[in-house]
Amino acid sequence: SVQLQLPRDAAFGLFSIARSAGLLAHCIEQLRVGKVIRPRSRYTGPALDGRHLRPAAEVNGKVPQAGVIDKNRVFKVVE
Repeated sequence: SVQLQLPRDAAFGLFSIARSAGLLAHCIEQLRVGKVIRPRSRYTGPALDGRHLRPAAEVNGKVPQAGVIDKNRVFKVVE
């Protein structure tokens, strides 16, 4: 924003305007189609069978606070 000689607070406004345009485009498409459009995703990496997983303390020396992520629910296919 310095090169464009914009005020320091302009970054949030520009970000919001850009995101709003994308959000409105998605809303218009969903109205046209008549249903909520959900992205499909599928994990394509190595099998998550536990062989490649290590405790967090081994990776970065920190123990996670609370909550456990189920390795089989990290990516879910939406149909």
